Amino acid sequence: MITMKTKKKRNIIILIILALIIAIGSTVGIVLGVVLNKKGHGGNTGGDDSDDNGGNTTPVYTQLEFDKKSHYKVQQSMNTLGTINRRLPSISNEGLCTRYPVYGTELKDLTDEERTNLYTESALLLAKNNDSNGENGTYNSMDKDGNLYLDGVATGKRLYKHTASTNMYFGEVSDTEKAVIEKITINAKEYRNYITGLYAPAGEVIKIEISQEDLDKVGGLSILIGSASPRNFYTTIKTNREIKRMPTIVNRMEVNDITTYVGNYLGGPIYIYPNKINVEFNVVISGAVKYPVYIQGYTTREQLKEMEKLSAPYYDFELWDVGVRHSGAKIYGNFDFDNLYRVGEYWEKVIRTSQRVPPGSSAKIGIGFIYDVYVSAGAACAWVGRNWVEGPSAALAPALDYNGITTAGIWGTMHELNHHYQNYGAGQDGEVTNNATTLLSYCSYTNISANRGENDNALGTDWKRYTDASRSLRETISNMAVNKDADKVQPQYTLNIYADIIHSFGVDTYIKATRYNAGKHGVDYWYEALCETTGYDMTYYFETMLNHTVSATLKEKYNNGTRPIYVPIASIYQTGRSYISNGKEYYTTTMRPYRLYKSHEYTLDLNSKIIVPTGFTFNIKEVTSPQNGTLTPLSDNKYKLITTNDTYSGEIKVKIELTDGTITTPDVTLIFNFEYIDELPTVTKYTYSNRIYETPQDAISSNFAGYEKVETVDYNGQNFNRTANKQIIVINSKIYIPQDGTYIFCLRAGRGNHSLYVSQNGTYYKDVINYSGAKNTFTTNDDQCVTYTLKKGDYIWLKQITVADRNASDAYTEMGWAVNGASCVKIPMQYTLGVNATYGTTPYESEALYPTSYDNYQKTIYHNDYSQFSLVDITHGYWDDTTKPENMLDGNQDTFYHSNQNNFVSADNPCDITLNLSDVKKYNQLTIINRKVGTVHMPITFKLYGGTTLDNMVLIKEYTNVSYSGLTLSVDFDTTLLQYVKISITDTNTHRYVSIADIQFNYKIVGTEIPCDDITYYNFHINTTLTGTFGHIISGNGYLTYSYTGHGLLLNTRQDSACTIKVDIDGVEKEYHLAKTNTKEFIYLPTITYGQHNLKITVVSGTLDVDSLIIIK
Repeated sequence: MITMKTKKKRNIIILIILALIIAIGSTVGIVLGVVLNKKGHGGNTGGDDSDDNGGNTTPVYTQLEFDKKSHYKVQQSMNTLGTINRRLPSISNEGLCTRYPVYGTELKDLTDEERTNLYTESALLLAKNNDSNGENGTYNSMDKDGNLYLDGVATGKRLYKHTASTNMYFGEVSDTEKAVIEKITINAKEYRNYITGLYAPAGEVIKIEISQEDLDKVGGLSILIGSASPRNFYTTIKTNREIKRMPTIVNRMEVNDITTYVGNYLGGPIYIYPNKINVEFNVVISGAVKYPVYIQGYTTREQLKEMEKLSAPYYDFELWDVGVRHSGAKIYGNFDFDNLYRVGEYWEKVIRTSQRVPPGSSAKIGIGFIYDVYVSAGAACAWVGRNWVEGPSAALAPALDYNGITTAGIWGTMHELNHHYQNYGAGQDGEVTNNATTLLSYCSYTNISANRGENDNALGTDWKRYTDASRSLRETISNMAVNKDADKVQPQYTLNIYADIIHSFGVDTYIKATRYNAGKHGVDYWYEALCETTGYDMTYYFETMLNHTVSATLKEKYNNGTRPIYVPIASIYQTGRSYISNGKEYYTTTMRPYRLYKSHEYTLDLNSKIIVPTGFTFNIKEVTSPQNGTLTPLSDNKYKLITTNDTYSGEIKVKIELTDGTITTPDVTLIFNFEYIDELPTVTKYTYSNRIYETPQDAISSNFAGYEKVETVDYNGQNFNRTANKQIIVINSKIYIPQDGTYIFCLRAGRGNHSLYVSQNGTYYKDVINYSGAKNTFTTNDDQCVTYTLKKGDYIWLKQITVADRNASDAYTEMGWAVNGASCVKIPMQYTLGVNATYGTTPYESEALYPTSYDNYQKTIYHNDYSQFSLVDITHGYWDDTTKPENMLDGNQDTFYHSNQNNFVSADNPCDITLNLSDVKKYNQLTIINRKVGTVHMPITFKLYGGTTLDNMVLIKEYTNVSYSGLTLSVDFDTTLLQYVKISITDTNTHRYVSIADIQFNYKIVGTEIPCDDITYYNFHINTTLTGTFGHIISGNGYLTYSYTGHGLLLNTRQDSACTIKVDIDGVEKEYHLAKTNTKEFIYLPTITYGQHNLKITVVSGTLDVDSLIIIK
């Protein structure tokens, strides 16, 4: 409840009291001191609330500094109310099997009988429910002691810890881990399940409590225990597949009472699924333990640090608001807060970009990744239509490694994500268009293209190569001679036809093309979409370069000489290019600056570095100078570039004319930019005509003599895997040590003889690891590891040497480390340097192409007061005494007005209804509600007039054939000051009479919701104990400021206690009292005019709990 009061009377009283006190004080010598600091609830980490101010009467205000700001909605909170002791269960099984799987270890040589028994026993552990996996369950409820019941009848069985729960998710819940009593508040916005941050230990009973009011609101809950997707999907291992866990490991139970008990024989994370959305509810869960959960915008640095200590073996990462969730074993989780924040930013940008492409899954729900030891099909599997991806357990780690993602990429994970966003293109093969959607994010949000080099090995032969526009175009050109049926070529060779377009016209134009014929596939559809969205004639590219056939009808429309002809051009040095659309020049950027060493001299031969289609030649018409460095023309399209110690060269514009003698196309400006860097790691490859050496030691002792060819290239990767028989590779790198501790360096390699040489000073190297064959994983086994105790800031120099096996075509080598007892993982890219480089790089940053914004907030501030509402006039009569026009004004939808018999409404016979809304207010919406019984005669064509007096009404808006839903019609109009209105009805849905039960005039605002973190606060602190729109609220007793442009504001609060505030907008003050509500309430803060305004809110008494601001458009 929010009330406003005037200050005039109170001010007079205060002045009188102060005068009396001063008079008394003058007589008896009282010294007056005023202490203005105020106490607030929840602890104030934003400033000093001490009453001891050293005699200074001036309040001390400290600005709230944010660690990381939250800009994404997280309408959920989790608060621990206390801890309880656990009742540890016994370990048992159903006795149908002689052996059971241990999670992650294959149960080998299973007989048919053993396999059948295992599946039978797995089903016995499941609750019966409507899910396909639980349709044969043996119980559907349990009591507080774990006794099981089926439809209320005791089964004689009891929950226990199953033998197969050993090492579940590669870990065990410690017997000493305390169970908690956790209150969870969720404002459900999607039809999905919600993270609780709680883990049910195997065989332990978990208590679920919900109030009857909340239970009625949500219509019941489902509780899922185990690795379930957000849409409640989970896998049962196919009967012909290897067994590395029990066939089904998720248990689902229903909550239809205020107290319910649930559990899982195998244990697992607990998720809550409400049957209804757009409701807020509270659940108290008792008996579970906490497990690590990172929710972007909710989880704090301090919370994450404590989570790392938890023994529960599961891990969840989530973007709460139609985002992504990554779920899997804790051993592959990540606990670097700064890294995770960047990872969250990355996935937020990616999902918002992909969601703009025509989807195959619901765009109203995010995508959930489950990383498990079982994958239903292939190495990973996307369930299109279910918003779900399956991946192998270890794939969780790279999905949470920001530097790895932005430097080397995670194409497999992105590939599966974008199977959900692939519904477009020239052919039916989603294996191509999903990769094209991935390329949109690779070009926009990663630094991968910076790794391109003179040698194609720099980006390898995998999908990363398409981040290089010149590489893609070269492939398109090379395919021209053989690609007679483009749809039949292997998918990876057709990604270039989408990459060419992305690099030529940019991400946004490409996305517009995907949406133009959304859901339609075929050459004509894609040709038409590109012609329409780019403004170009795409005929040459489609028919000559891609060997497609475009229909004559479409060519007549687009290939008629009125459009510029699209002819692709690209350079390895480019970051972007220009294009002409509808006579206007646009620029786009899709690549990172090309890397060159600092303070070096280079010759740029553009003859070989500018790629044009066969038959075309180019003429360089103009080249601009770099901001940093010097560029000097030599001859024949060659230039000398001298780099500096700056970071970038700055843009260099290269204007180019293309010609083939017949086609005229606009000049293109390629944008070059160079990044000046320290040296990178290098890989040297020795190639021999005959096999000379068998071991690295043999080669080193002879200084690699006898080679036929040697080449050294920069190496900005991690897994080098292109070494064949008669080849030897040497990788030279330098590793930065980011923290004190024990480092176990691990060499993962295969298909050859391998050695690792290590130096601690860059001069003297020691041979520390040698083996042959393959060691495919990172481990801490002695024969592939070496251990050092190091200090932060130290360096380690490495030489990895592999001599490929005689029959090998793809020997590989990769370095990993285990730091201070953690799992062994590949060494992060940011710590891998050139042998002469120094550490000091900052993480790659990128701007969101489609920033997350909440700019369609809608709320009705007020509507007409029926008690003050009056009818001025109506031009049609009424049917009988039960259908008088006054019924429209009584606020009772069971009564209604009906026009008189045989008096049909028309343009020549309008039904004019004139109303007095009692006083002058802003309105912008008219709502008409019709009769509940009988034939509905809804007005659909009418004119709305209005004004502040009866005599000055003017036409506000005219409506024709307006659609309506059910019994309700709502139309909007420009915000207008009104007291008198006239609705002139000329037609209804029946074209006969008029019937209306209620008429409402409303003032509805549309605005942009601003996160609470974007406001400036003094003597406030972050409060995660209350559920906020953006992951938390901001509480305090000082003041806040905010400047905005708009018509006014809504201040959303969630008061845990009453308070009084003074609101100052542009110097105009009002005071408000806010009552304790524990729910979100708003204060309407209007301004007279649209424009720039300044807000200041000062807490007069109590504590203000700020949720968000809404700027009224």
